[in-house]
Amino acid sequence: MVAPIDICNAALMRVGGNAITSLTENTVAAKACNASYDIVRRDLLRSHPWNFALKYAELAQDATKPIFGYDFSFTLPSDCLRVISTAEQEENNYLGLGSDFNGFVTISSSVDYAMSDQYKIIGRHIYSNNNKMLIKYISDVEDTSLFDPSFIELFAVRLAMTISYKITGSVQARADLEREFQYLLTNAMQVNGQEGTRERIERSLWLVSRR
Repeated sequence: MVAPIDICNAALMRVGGNAITSLTENTVAAKACNASYDIVRRDLLRSHPWNFALKYAELAQDATKPIFGYDFSFTLPSDCLRVISTAEQEENNYLGLGSDFNGFVTISSSVDYAMSDQYKIIGRHIYSNNNKMLIKYISDVEDTSLFDPSFIELFAVRLAMTISYKITGSVQARADLEREFQYLLTNAMQVNGQEGTRERIERSLWLVSRR
């Protein structure tokens, strides 16, 4: 199983640094990895809806409601790094309306209204006019055994980018790593997107019935 120290050493190898045995070592390499590991991990997780990091949750209403603008407030899960969508947004995708559907649709030159969940992230809360909130979100995964293999390699390169100047003093080294990172990122995102069945987009019976 790949451990955090293995990811750090993979990063150090890419910048020509010496391997470490502990993140608490009193060495430049260990201190650089220790200072950057969690920052890079969270940033990389948040950057894309990696399948291994996705979770679903039904949120409970907060006792205190928003002062204005929205009717209800919900506290986000403690491990939530980024909200991907709500249940209603997912449903709109299936209906072919798009995740950014704002509640209005034009049919035969007239405007009809359909319910759509509009929300706002405020700090560690999500505000909405709906009294029920189900979300899909990216979780703060710390367990490296859950990481996808392509994510691990991507993580190592991203970490190498962050610590490269500290280890090598070379601006060019970071530029070279950034090119490798972009190549690996494209591949990793493609593989991630191929897992599972493709979403089938159907026309809404509600829309069809109103033609």
